[in-house]
Amino acid sequence: AFSAAEVRFNDQLEGYVYAILGGKTYELLAKDISQSYILQIALAGILALLMLSFIVGWLMVRTLTQPLKKLTHEVVNFQNQIIGKEAGKEDGNKEKKNKKQNKSKGDEIVVLSQSFAEMKNKIEQQMNQIKAADQNRRDLISNVSHDLRTPLASIQGYLDTLLIKKDQLGEEEKEQFMETASKHCKRLNQLVSDLFELSKLDSLAIKPSYEVFSMAELMQDVSMEFKHLCEANDITLAVKVPDTHCLVSADIGLMQRVLENLISNAVKHTEPKGQVTIMLSLKKGSYHVMIRDTGCGISEQELPHIFERLYRAENSATSAENSSGLGLAIVKKIIDLHSSTIKVASHLGKGTVFSFDLPVVTEPALAR
Repeated sequence: AFSAAEVRFNDQLEGYVYAILGGKTYELLAKDISQSYILQIALAGILALLMLSFIVGWLMVRTLTQPLKKLTHEVVNFQNQIIGKEAGKEDGNKEKKNKKQNKSKGDEIVVLSQSFAEMKNKIEQQMNQIKAADQNRRDLISNVSHDLRTPLASIQGYLDTLLIKKDQLGEEEKEQFMETASKHCKRLNQLVSDLFELSKLDSLAIKPSYEVFSMAELMQDVSMEFKHLCEANDITLAVKVPDTHCLVSADIGLMQRVLENLISNAVKHTEPKGQVTIMLSLKKGSYHVMIRDTGCGISEQELPHIFERLYRAENSATSAENSSGLGLAIVKKIIDLHSSTIKVASHLGKGTVFSFDLPVVTEPALAR
């Protein structure tokens, strides 16, 4: 301070007046203070501008990516719905897919790209399946037309003969004609029934009604149906099952149809003095069902085609008149519905083995 003086009003001290002489140091300090203040204002302005730019940019990005997020969400949901509708999918596979989606969560473009690629592959597979199914349908119609025409022509021929020559035929001939016509009627009825059942299996109109039952008892019961047929043809029918309950979870009606078709097929292709064996064994947590015969066998060239509709191997010509050609196709459909696989092994002149697996059900699980 250069000088100071009191300021009074009515003899009361109001304050002081200081006189300061400015110098070089004062000017430098004042200049530094001024520059610092301007710098603070500049920094605050830049910071405010950055914050405003960030908010505006975030709003713009959010506005632009919101439709992408919505599209990604809809695509993923649609993909999950398609996967959920597929038959035979297990929970473990779903968990793996969910984990995979969670890993890529947050990057909508990656998720959308993956989902689109998976759906593209799925659609291509479905298109190929549709084309194959359409070709199979055409082939089936052609084969069915031929198979229906044969018994119908035979029935009509025998009945027309009876009508035209009823006065010229003896009672024994008439009875023979009627028995032949009746046999063709039975074959025609079997063919129509098998076609009807196969069409329901193809359209998924038949869904397995799962229940716990003893597979050993079912195999014993079904084998009794063929006991007299095997005795009449001098064929040994052997049933080898464990003494335990052998509990499985499946559709008992469909499983009965599978066993009937496989055993019937084995008996038809087994010569007299031959043997048909029905076996049940425990293998790696599943019950292994096996039907073995000592028949004529199937060649390696024909094995891949035996589950096709109306397919008959060359060595089945002798039994073709008693077969619809749909039994094994029905067996495969039923086993597929139970998420299992039908396997076949055969050697010409030695016999054929059909087998499939069903999961084991423990007795504590049955009690719960």
